[in-house]
Amino acid sequence: METVATYYRKDNSVQRLTYVAIMADGATDEKAIHVASTLNDEIGSEFDNFDRGLTVKQSGLTIALRTETAVESLKHLPSRLRALTSALGVGGVTWFDSWDDRYSEDILEIDSASGSPFDVITAVRDQFGSEEIQLRLDRGNDAQWSVTFPYSVQAQDKLESAVGTDLEKVMQRIEIDGDHLTNLTVTVDSGPDVVGRLEDIIDRADSGTSAPWSFNWSVGSSRSTDGNLLTGGHISVGSCDYAHDSAKEKEPSQFMTTEAIKAQTQLRDSYDTCP
Repeated sequence: METVATYYRKDNSVQRLTYVAIMADGATDEKAIHVASTLNDEIGSEFDNFDRGLTVKQSGLTIALRTETAVESLKHLPSRLRALTSALGVGGVTWFDSWDDRYSEDILEIDSASGSPFDVITAVRDQFGSEEIQLRLDRGNDAQWSVTFPYSVQAQDKLESAVGTDLEKVMQRIEIDGDHLTNLTVTVDSGPDVVGRLEDIIDRADSGTSAPWSFNWSVGSSRSTDGNLLTGGHISVGSCDYAHDSAKEKEPSQFMTTEAIKAQTQLRDSYDTCP
C-alpha cells in the first residue's frame, strides 16, 4: 500500500504544496502514474497560485516533480533512472525537477558510486547528456562533483587526461559548466614547497580546460590550530573576479594565516589578470 504525506507552506516568501508518495515494494510505474494523476486531480482551486510538487519514492529512486507534469515525467523517467543505477551498480538516485525555485535546471544526485567519476559522467551522458541537467556526485570521502550537461565527450576527455588519478586524491570539489571547469577546490599536505605543488595542480587543471576558472585551496586542515584562520586562499585563474570590497580582500590577515596570504599573493601574481 502507498503512503502519501502532504506538506503545506504559505508565508511572505513562498507558497508551496508538496506531496510525498512512498510506493509499496514492487509497485509498478503505472501505479506511480495513477497516484500522481489522482493527487493532481484532487488539488483544489485555492492552490492555483502555489508551487505544487510531488515526490515519488520507488525502489531506490527518489523523484521530485512538478505536479502538473508529473504524469508525463513518470512515463519515462523511472526506467531511465533504473538503467542508470544498473549501469553504475548503485542502490538508488535522486532526481529534482527544476520546478523547485532552488534549482535552475533538473538535478540528478548520485551517492556512493564506485569507480572513476568520469565513468559516472559517461553513464549519465548516455541517458541524459543532450538535456540540460546538473549531476551532483558525492562519493563519501572523495571529491564532490557538480557537472552541468550537455557536457561534450571532447571536453571530458581533455579534462580527464589533465587531471589523472593522483590529482583526484587532493580534490575536494570540482564544478563543470558550459564544457569547461569553473571551480576546483583542493587540500594539499603541509610541508615544503606548497606553492610549487599548487602551481603544478593549477597548470595541470588549466591544460584540461579554458579560462577563466576559480581555484581554492587549503593546507592540511582548512583552519589553523592556533587562531582559527584559513590555511588557504582563492585565485581567479585567467580573470580578476574577486569580491574586491569584501573584508577578506581588504584585510586578509583577519581571516588567513601569514603563510596562506604569502602563497595567495604569489599565485595571484602568476595566474590572475588583475593589474
